[in-house]
Amino acid sequence: IVLPATTGPGSSTKSFQPTLPVNQDIQNPISTTYVGNARTGVFHRSGCRAERRMSESNRIYFDNRDELINRGFRPCLICKP
Repeated sequence: IVLPATTGPGSSTKSFQPTLPVNQDIQNPISTTYVGNARTGVFHRSGCRAERRMSESNRIYFDNRDELINRGFRPCLICKP
C-alpha cells in the first residue's frame, strides 16, 4: 500500500490538537500551596504523604491558609501546614 504524499503545494494536512475542558472554578493544582479534603475537613501542604493518597474527587485547592481555617478545615497532623 502506498499513501499519497501530503507535502507540497495544494496539499493539506490535518493536525490533531487535543482540547482540554476548562473549568474556571477549579484552581490549577500546580500553583496551589494547600489541598483540602472535602470529606474529612483536613488540609495539607501540597506534597504531604496524606495529600498524595487523597482521592481526586475530594480535593479542594487553596493558596490561602486563613481561608481554609475560616471554612472550618483543620491542619493535617503529619505536615502541619
